[in-house]
Amino acid sequence: MSFRMLIVEDDEAMRLTLVEYFEQKGCEVDAAAEGGAAVEVLQTKLVDIVLLDLNLPDGSGLDFLPRMKAQDDQLIVLMMTAYPDVRNAVLAMKQGAFDYIIKPFDLDELDLTLARVLEHHQLRSRVEQLQAEQPQMHKTGGILGESTAMAELRELISKVAQSPRSTVLVRGESGTGKEMVVNAIHAASERRTGPLIKINCSAIPENLLEAEIFGYEKGAFTSAETDKRGLLELAHGGTLFFDELGDLSPVFQPKLLRVMEERVFRRVGGVRDIVVDVRYVAATNHDLEEMVENGAFREDLYFRFKVMEIHVAPLREHTEDLPVLVDHLIGTIGGELGKEFAGPDDDFLEIAARYSWPGNVRELRNVIERQMILTQDGLLHGEDLPTDLKLSISSPTSSHDAEAAGDLKELERHHILKVLEQHGGNKSEAAKTLKIARSTLQEKLKRYQID
Repeated sequence: MSFRMLIVEDDEAMRLTLVEYFEQKGCEVDAAAEGGAAVEVLQTKLVDIVLLDLNLPDGSGLDFLPRMKAQDDQLIVLMMTAYPDVRNAVLAMKQGAFDYIIKPFDLDELDLTLARVLEHHQLRSRVEQLQAEQPQMHKTGGILGESTAMAELRELISKVAQSPRSTVLVRGESGTGKEMVVNAIHAASERRTGPLIKINCSAIPENLLEAEIFGYEKGAFTSAETDKRGLLELAHGGTLFFDELGDLSPVFQPKLLRVMEERVFRRVGGVRDIVVDVRYVAATNHDLEEMVENGAFREDLYFRFKVMEIHVAPLREHTEDLPVLVDHLIGTIGGELGKEFAGPDDDFLEIAARYSWPGNVRELRNVIERQMILTQDGLLHGEDLPTDLKLSISSPTSSHDAEAAGDLKELERHHILKVLEQHGGNKSEAAKTLKIARSTLQEKLKRYQID
């Protein structure tokens, strides 16, 4: 047993006994004689279990219990009292207490209670582990495609994930999937059981930015009627993601830099330093180097984020992944619509291979969703693609265009064969991996003459 404990007991002899007992068990122990002091400990330290006395000098433990659970809803609280009362016990459990212990109690009884806590803790950890491992089932992190660009991207994500403190800057055009890369980094790292908190730098007004990120103390400004934890504090133990970093207010940039360097901050209106442990990740489609040269972005903050830099290639640079992406999107959108679709026809893929996709994967998804809503026969037809899309490409008259279209079909055929081989020829399992209906797979097997 190696829990982080907080003992909240006003009786000094009992408090010292419990501290000594848990330290001998190998636990990290903090102690407080009052509820207010205990809440302050929880604001600055990570704690697994709180032993909370019902009667404290500054109020009832039942009053402090909700405040403690508000700090961390996963916190395990064991209530202690020398005055057994069924009503108080029920109220404590309703407010989130794990158990209710009657004093005086012997250490054997306490051991039994802690054994139940340990079993609960291990079960919860296993569930969190399974939830975290699910996105990595095929070690893709959700990054699809067999092109060199996507293979290198997955490898880089895997390496970056192994360094849970290094800052990361994800760059790429709009719609390339930068947020998906951030999600993959978080899911593959040891921080995956912690929160992933997103901050859209372009969506929060400058005058609210500091209060939203740092939080505030009661009375910090007119409408601050209670204490509020900010996004930075909520991300403790996890990842803090700054989306559209180039839009971050110049006024806030030095404040963020200080927190990143010192790993402590204060809420708005606060006087207490709060230690925070997060990984900082950012994404942008801006040219930050140019912004630094123009004085629109701090150079020191830019280099602080650029410890690890990941570039997400635009779709036009890996069009060989189109068959995989199209099949995946058809499966995903089909699930959302509650329908099965046969897939794209040859013309659809040929036109898609020649289009430049300025909106990247986001544009591809929008086009596919439109086609899936309008189709009458379950097929996505090239002739039904938006007129402006078809007008923006040349007709496939050159040998180069014909060769590109043929290559795309061969890539899809190769991908299907590879997935079938992985599943020992089981078509139902292959269809699940490809995220398409079994009937769609049957049609593709027939089209590509795969037995």
